[in-house]
Amino acid sequence: MSAQPRSQASPDRRRQRWRWHGSTQKHVDTLVFVHGILGHYTRSWGQFPRLLAEDDDLPELDILLWGYRTGYFARHNELHLEGGHLVTALESRVREENDIVLVGHSMGGLVILKGLVDRMGVKGAYGPPCHAVTWISLFATPLTGVWLAGLARDWLALPLRLLRGVHKHLHDLRKGEFVDRLMQEVRRRIYEPVNDNEFCRRIPLRIIAATRDRAVDRADRDFALAPYTNPPVQQLDESHISVKLPRDHEDQRYKVLVVDLHKGLSRTFKRLASAAVDVNSTEVDRRLALFEMTKRYGKIIRRRVRDRVGPLELRHEAENQVLLQLAIYGADYDLPPYILVDRAIEALAQRRPDWR
Repeated sequence: MSAQPRSQASPDRRRQRWRWHGSTQKHVDTLVFVHGILGHYTRSWGQFPRLLAEDDDLPELDILLWGYRTGYFARHNELHLEGGHLVTALESRVREENDIVLVGHSMGGLVILKGLVDRMGVKGAYGPPCHAVTWISLFATPLTGVWLAGLARDWLALPLRLLRGVHKHLHDLRKGEFVDRLMQEVRRRIYEPVNDNEFCRRIPLRIIAATRDRAVDRADRDFALAPYTNPPVQQLDESHISVKLPRDHEDQRYKVLVVDLHKGLSRTFKRLASAAVDVNSTEVDRRLALFEMTKRYGKIIRRRVRDRVGPLELRHEAENQVLLQLAIYGADYDLPPYILVDRAIEALAQRRPDWR
């Protein structure tokens, strides 16, 4: 038998710089992690992906660990190319009806921002994937560049070129024209656009700063953070690396992102809840909305019903009733699903003493 042609062969997994956390993609709202310079797409974030996947207060999520070429011996691309690769991948891998929350560390934040502003600049603000991005959280991203990057580039230019090392990334990271121009575009197109149109769309941008970050001069950091007040900057007593490595669900580094996730994922919840109780919709459309709610918020309901409803034979019925009540509450209140599930169970349990 002849060998399979290269064009038809399966992709080389060793060259793949992304993967879904967990077994398979569930085609729900998507959280994307993008690592920093010299980072690794699966190792840089420590326990963060696992903690999120195991959190019973969060809906089901697709967690995408995204990487790009970086390292001492990697053949690097400039940040504008890596940003383009990211938005193209999101456009092809995330369904249009699902929302996206982007999380970057260090240079990964610049990759995210560069990809978005470049796509918006060609009339893509309300096309995929920009229309789906509901929140951006950046851990220790140098918004005015890194003085160490310029220093290292000037001193180590020749050996870094010879080693095909981090020369291109240091060039983009250093203080100067590239980062300054990028942040001007971010403020104009994402953070505080004058109007929302095909070139601009406001997306909430949270900065999580590390107060012991030695990669960024303190005066520069304070100056860069001053304009970002909505939502306000979160300052953590961490280093440049440790700021994105939470230990457990009670860790402040974990909680700051979870708060953002509840806000970033609220659009889908409100849309589905409203569709599920819309009297002007068809029965089929309402059932489809309830099905999508079950896929996303079913684990929140099941865990709480298990804790509150004693008889096993009543739990399935209780889950369905809580789901319907959740849809009613979700259409009326701007609160996270886990809070509204608790309220729904309390209200229903008063009428169902047999649940105890």
